[in-house]
Amino acid sequence: LHSEAGVNIIRAYHTGRLELADQIITTSVLLSPAELLADWPGNLGGKINSQGATDDGVHALTAMIDGLGGTLRGYPVRIAADVAMQGKTIDLKSLEASSGDTRLSASGRADDALDFRYEFRSPSLSALLPELKGSLSANGAVAGAMKTPRVTLKLDGRDIEMNGQGVQRITA
Repeated sequence: LHSEAGVNIIRAYHTGRLELADQIITTSVLLSPAELLADWPGNLGGKINSQGATDDGVHALTAMIDGLGGTLRGYPVRIAADVAMQGKTIDLKSLEASSGDTRLSASGRADDALDFRYEFRSPSLSALLPELKGSLSANGAVAGAMKTPRVTLKLDGRDIEMNGQGVQRITA
């Protein structure tokens, strides 16, 4: 992927095998976010394994991100995910992401209905954005019909501030 200025933002190359029967693809990825966002120096690299097939017109795909990591703005970063799609059903078996002490995890399923769970914890929001201060944790779910989902949220934030505006405490 190149920016309009012709700068490499993402470099990816095929390192696995490709067979028409099962279409297994392993892709190595190197991301350099600072090429696009100057305030985000660092590098991320890792592998994405995917497999896809079509059976009687129904598409199936699995993708696993394992060991995608590196550093961003001096913080260690790691991302892992395992997702599958069968027809119109998406199964997020796991998503785990971290930057410094900040953690995000999610899992769930979407088909005719949604059933997702998530958890986010950041004891120091400045690890995500330097101009952001405080701590925040949230967890909950998104469930129900696609057109009318129910969102549940448990939230606890303290001393959150950005650009001189803030809140001492927020809970829900």
